[in-house]
Order: sequence, then C-alpha cells, then structure tokens
Amino acid sequence: MLEEMRWPYLFLSLVACGTQPHPKGFTTSASAPTSRASAELRFATTESTTQVTCPDAAAMVDGTLVCPAEARAQALTILELADAWTPRLFAPQPDGSAPVFRATYLALAADKDLEGKPLDHSQELAELYGVVPSLAIVRQRLAEDARHACHAAIDSTPIALLDKPYAQDHKDVVKVMGFRRVALEKQLEAARARRKLPDLAALATVADKVITAKYAAWKTADGIHRGLVAAQRHLVCEGYLAETDADGSVTWRTSNAVELFQRRNFLMPNERLDAETRAALALDSRELDFRLALRILRERVVDATGLIEDGTASGGPQPILGRMIDPAPMRRPAVARSRCRTARRISSAPPSRRPRVSSGGPAPPRCARSSTATRRGSASRSRCRRCPPITPSTWICQPRSIAATSGMTTRRSRG
Repeated sequence: MLEEMRWPYLFLSLVACGTQPHPKGFTTSASAPTSRASAELRFATTESTTQVTCPDAAAMVDGTLVCPAEARAQALTILELADAWTPRLFAPQPDGSAPVFRATYLALAADKDLEGKPLDHSQELAELYGVVPSLAIVRQRLAEDARHACHAAIDSTPIALLDKPYAQDHKDVVKVMGFRRVALEKQLEAARARRKLPDLAALATVADKVITAKYAAWKTADGIHRGLVAAQRHLVCEGYLAETDADGSVTWRTSNAVELFQRRNFLMPNERLDAETRAALALDSRELDFRLALRILRERVVDATGLIEDGTASGGPQPILGRMIDPAPMRRPAVARSRCRTARRISSAPPSRRPRVSSGGPAPPRCARSSTATRRGSASRSRCRRCPPITPSTWICQPRSIAATSGMTTRRSRG
C-alpha cells in the first residue's frame, strides 16, 4: 500500500533514504544531469551514467541513486522519508544546532513523551494542532492485523441510519428512544405471533394501520440504536471505548472516544457523530491509515519544495488519489474564492470602472451571515472573507448571489 502511494508524489521528486548513509565508496549508476522536466525523467531511459560516491545519496523511483548536488542540477527535489523528520523551521541548522522544540516535536510526532514512553490517548494525536505524525505511526497501524480484523467484523451499514450528530447532550433523548424501542418491539412481537408471521418486517404490510405505524416507529428507533452500537464497536476496536459502553447509549465516554477518533483521522474534534465522522467510521480501517500516510507525505512534499499555501490556489482544495483528505470546515468555500477573485478583478480595473466607496450616508448592507454550531451552543459567524483590497482602506464583501456582481457592496475597513 505504501508502495502504491509513492507514484503520485514522486513523479516530480526524489525519495531520500533518510535513515542510514551509504558506506564510503559505495557506487552505482545514475542518470546524467539533464535540463528536462522531472516529470519526463520518470519515463526516461538512462543516456549516460556517473558514479555516486556521496554518503547522502538519494534513491530515485527506478532504484538508482543520485547525489544532492546532481539532484539540484536536474531541478529535482529530495523528499525526506526518515522517521526523525520535522518541518524546516525545527530542522538542524548548518552549524549543527537545532531549535529546543525539535525534541518535543519528534516525540509528539511519534505519540511519545520526551522519555520515549507512549502517551495516553488523551495526550497524543497532535496532528490537528500542527504536529505531523511520523511515518512510523503509519507502519505500525498498517501492521495491526488484530485491529483491522476487529473493524472488518463489524457491519457498518446501520451507521448510515443515524439522522443527527449524536453526542452527550442527546443522552436523554436516546435513552427515551431506547425505552420506546423495547416497548414497541414487545407489542410487535405479540402481534406477529398472533398473525403467525415469519418476522417483524412482515407487519409492515398488514391492513392494521395502528400496527404499521408502530412498526415504522420501531424500525426508525431500532435503526438508530443499531447505528450507535456499530459506531461504538468501531471505537472499541481503536481502544478508545470500553466494550461494556458499546450498548447504544450516548454518554460522556462515547463523546470522548469520538473526539479521539476524530483527532486520529484529522476530523474536527467536536465529540459528535457528525456526517464526516460517521462516514469515516464506516470506511475500511486500512483506508483511514492510507489517508494518514497521504497527509504526512503531502506535508513533507510542501516542506521540501518550499511551497506556501495561502488559499489562493486555482480551483481550491483538490482530491488526492480521489480522496479529500481535509475535513470540510478546513476547505475554503467556493463562494469565498469567488468573492476574492471578483475583488481582484475589480482592483485591477481602471479607476473609472471600480465601485465607488462612500465616505458618508447610510451604512451599506451587511455581509450575509450564517449560524455556525459550536461545542457550547451556537454563534453567528460572518461568511465574508477578507479579499485583496481595492484601496488600502477598503475591503469587498459580496452578497450571497455571486453571479450578480453589480450588486457588490464595498465598506471601509474597521482598522
């Protein structure tokens, strides 16, 4: 699986050995320097060879080695795959010194403390907070056959029946629903026995409307119960929840386990079984580990190439191998990108064609707003985004209908 994920990244980069340097005098053949694009080199045949004698040679996709100087000559980038990796901000300096935080970063990336002891679940999983996990975590998780077998034995289909982001604050609702489910099941079982039907599902087609209504209510409650149990069983497989708590009730223990699962899989840690969390729970456990590897490789590619992501890339977030590996709240909304693109077009237009900014009179319409749920209630959050300014003292906010550019309003900055 790890071999599969190398190709999308390494067609324009090299893979660094990153662990043990080659012994002095180690030689092998490698491609000669060329001015062709790195994307072409993957399919290129060796035109000439050179001897590699440097101790820090990197391995190319075809298995040949190349020295860093030669890689630079070929306009290639060396991608570091060592476990002891940090972003360049915490990397060792040419004089051998390193930031003090480097040791802490490496420990957190390995889910360990500074003494090398494994962290408690509540203290590990720092990816959401800027610490990129070590590739050793991926290797370890992919090799956990017992955990994968535990997940595979669960029927995840009922998870799709959950109709809301259940959490601890739904505890009483779920409890009452459970009592009703049990009571309805007893009534329906008695009705089934009287009619000598094979199962409860056969009651859905009987002529008695009272019975069919009870069956519909029971089926909904039973589906939610089975969905909660299936989700909880997945949390048990991860070691985040005790098996005795996988009973369909929603307590603080379930909410805490959901948060740990979300932190491990780069989801918003809201302790709720929201749509993205339910979808992740229903996925194959190895697929989730594969996505973890993709996120790690993406961070290392960005660091190695020196890219700076500021949200203005054309088209916005794109799938990697058909997968969106960032949670939805972290993806910049298309409507916001459209606002900013429109702002840039206006800022580059001749002054006579720019919208006039009024310094007096009634205040222009406020930006469109939407309610955004938070962990402790709801708060109103503006849907406007700061865009490239028309003038140093103004910024643009476009209404909901981004097609009607003529309806755009401008407002003076608040500072």
